[in-house]
Amino acid sequence: MRSNSSSPALSLLLLMLLGVQAPLLGRMAPTPLAMAQVRPATAATHSAWPVTLPKKATVRLKQGGSLTGRLVRLTPSAFTLAVGAQTRTVAMTQVSTIEFAKLEDLWITLPNGGRQRARPPRGLSLPIEAVPSSAVQVNAVTDTATFDLTQVLSEAQFAKLNKDPGVLFVLNRIEMSADGTLTLRVRPYRVD
Repeated sequence: MRSNSSSPALSLLLLMLLGVQAPLLGRMAPTPLAMAQVRPATAATHSAWPVTLPKKATVRLKQGGSLTGRLVRLTPSAFTLAVGAQTRTVAMTQVSTIEFAKLEDLWITLPNGGRQRARPPRGLSLPIEAVPSSAVQVNAVTDTATFDLTQVLSEAQFAKLNKDPGVLFVLNRIEMSADGTLTLRVRPYRVD
């Protein structure tokens, strides 16, 4: 994505509010399903890699059953899910996976106020393995999660992952391992 602005900070952000359509777009734009962040390659750091969180998460429990709601907190020992007006906190030891709603396309708001569509390549989901659960920070206000990948990826691998500023990443799935680490499955979206 190219920006006409001379300020790199203006070419970075965001925002698309979930469930709210811009009045100017009327019926042309679908109801957004996630907030998206457009960022230049320099905005992501090895220790603070932002990923968009879809609003709907389904938590699969090891003993069977599932919970569906919005992921609002994730710590090394537990996660918190908003289900309607209530929240549920469940120990990480009880969780097998957290799956997020798959989005076919994403509408983002550009710094100039315009909207643009981002779409994923078909079937592409990138795994990032052995991420410590302590390396995750969830921001429920902006529908993002930030991951510290310094223990997982080399500088060269991280640079390759973030080489294209026109690509943003959406969290697709979190798998829990017996050793307490996470496997992230992220889906890249390209801004049209």
